[in-house]
Amino acid sequence: MRSAVPTVRLPSQINPAVAFPHQHLRCRKVGDGSEGFVEAWSHKVTGFVMAVKVIKPGKKIPLEVEVLRSLPAHCSIIHCFAYLPRLSSPNGDCIFFEYSPAGDLFELSKRMYKKNKAIFSEALVWAVFSRLSSAIAFLHEGIDCKVPTNADSWRPVVHRDIKLENVLISTLGQKDDFSSLVLKLGDFGLSAFYDPSNARMPGNWGTSVLWPPEQIWEEREATPAGDVWAVGCVMHELAHGFPPVVDPEFTEKLAKKENKAPSLPSHWSSAMRKSFWALKTPRKPLPANLDPGEHGWDIRRNRPTPKYSDALNECMMMALSLQVAQRATAATLKTQIEEEHAAFLFEELRLENEAMEKEMNGGESEGEWDE
Repeated sequence: MRSAVPTVRLPSQINPAVAFPHQHLRCRKVGDGSEGFVEAWSHKVTGFVMAVKVIKPGKKIPLEVEVLRSLPAHCSIIHCFAYLPRLSSPNGDCIFFEYSPAGDLFELSKRMYKKNKAIFSEALVWAVFSRLSSAIAFLHEGIDCKVPTNADSWRPVVHRDIKLENVLISTLGQKDDFSSLVLKLGDFGLSAFYDPSNARMPGNWGTSVLWPPEQIWEEREATPAGDVWAVGCVMHELAHGFPPVVDPEFTEKLAKKENKAPSLPSHWSSAMRKSFWALKTPRKPLPANLDPGEHGWDIRRNRPTPKYSDALNECMMMALSLQVAQRATAATLKTQIEEEHAAFLFEELRLENEAMEKEMNGGESEGEWDE
């Protein structure tokens, strides 16, 4: 497992960004991104650890900071402590976030598979699905907001870059299958207040292979429905090991073989070309409730997909509907997942108690629970 920097609870009256970096110690570099890099720093007095995102200096407060500052606290969304301009670092402006010592879902999936070819249990997938659906329902509609607010005045937020790498893990919890983990949706660098009349993604930003089918190269409008699709993509990757799209490299090779590949501008970078083909390849969600031998061949499949329940598969497919009009909203998805997750947990508990009864009675159960 990844070596973690120990965290210390921060006294509520202390701002961890005060006198940065003079009263802080650099722990290590956490990662790099398109906008800059992230490091872990600890406060010398309290020992409190925070994540410091260093970005290129700008003339105004980044939209990421504006968005997070506008939102009340939510248990599954990363908290932003402060923003300081370049005077705090010679490398650029600094944004201070709560630190996630257990990494992210992408790192966890790599570690689990590398260690013992472990596959995500259904309990873990339900836990992730439940927390992410709660996060986007809050962003889109203010559902479960703890601060009194008028639903009509809620300012919807679209994340626009939900993926394994941006689902941060505060703790893996106490269960062996990590199903009691605590997650935070992070990296709001591409987020925005949703405006239906101006929803186009700027430039070539984002993870285009995870964009929904309606968000094409020519029309890059990022809507709340795209966030729902992205959450479905996370579930699909946890189940299968790859996103719900045809391999973009296969699409490109087939187009060239059939002389149907467009002539791309010579000045395009390799990243732009890759993004182009990622959007031109068909979206193809695969069911997660089949027996392992029933799944078709895919060059990206480096491990078997376990047979998950029909209920989990149904919720995943609600998020991955190819027709945007038929795709669940974040609120509908959250409600369905909560109901099915509760039923799953009840059944798990029933089976655990039945097994305990059998063990106590020499292998015979005295009766069944009434449902």
